[in-house]
Amino acid sequence: MLYVWAAPPIFALGPLAVLLALSRPASSRERAWLLATVLLSLVWLAPVGGVADQVTRAAGVFLTAAFAAVSLLRLGGFPARAGLAVAAAAAATAVTCAAVGIGWGVVRRDVGRMALRFYRTLEETNAGGAPSERTAAMLDAMYALVDATASLFPGMLALWALAGLALAWSWHRRLASRPHGGPLGTLRDFRFSDHLVWGFVIALGLLLAGAPEPWRTGAANLLLVLGTLYAVRGAAVGAASFPRLPLPVVLGGMIGVILLLPLVVFGLLLLGLVDTWVDFRRHLPASRSGD
Repeated sequence: MLYVWAAPPIFALGPLAVLLALSRPASSRERAWLLATVLLSLVWLAPVGGVADQVTRAAGVFLTAAFAAVSLLRLGGFPARAGLAVAAAAAATAVTCAAVGIGWGVVRRDVGRMALRFYRTLEETNAGGAPSERTAAMLDAMYALVDATASLFPGMLALWALAGLALAWSWHRRLASRPHGGPLGTLRDFRFSDHLVWGFVIALGLLLAGAPEPWRTGAANLLLVLGTLYAVRGAAVGAASFPRLPLPVVLGGMIGVILLLPLVVFGLLLLGLVDTWVDFRRHLPASRSGD
């Protein structure tokens, strides 16, 4: 539900249509779902918005096409296909923007304007038209995040694309009688190539060394994507390390996570990075790791 509210739907609908088509729908129900996903994708792509909207729509089209290509060629399982599709879509979007004269500065300014409009709407909808001291402080903090939001727009698109592909893969296995590809797997099974740690190290090094633009922005976006992946990998290690807990303990843990979110995310990130060399789940009993 969070994805549907926050992310571009095309990143899930387009790949879902591809997977349903590759599953060779035989029943009227499957054909109806395929038609619905195609129509919904076209409806979402139809409106013409600002520069950032156009870039997002182009990225969605390229992602769908790239995912169709890697799926037809059966290039590995889901992790490999998703990574290749996102990388190809990012490259195609960048080349297309350069070809039509849309520079990164133009995209960044448009994303900043979109964020400002959103924050101003929050301010205008405040009761009585006069923001309270607490609300004003919150809005000031939001305005301070506008530039960071705009700078990390490519990284957010990449994360939305990865999440959309995962949702499409999971949904198509529920809808298709003959799914294309194996199951997505559980959180405990989540892992990816250990070689990606060098991308994290290089990106972090560029930021710490104060690299000039556009290297700094590129490193920040790469760090956002890889940092998120390693945090999820850390969560996978945690999920595999503990047996099933009673519901009250789980609820209490969720409340603690919310209250200490920055520390928890940082801890999961470190755990995911260390797992690159240690491989914690390899040393767990089969009954606990899910093997």
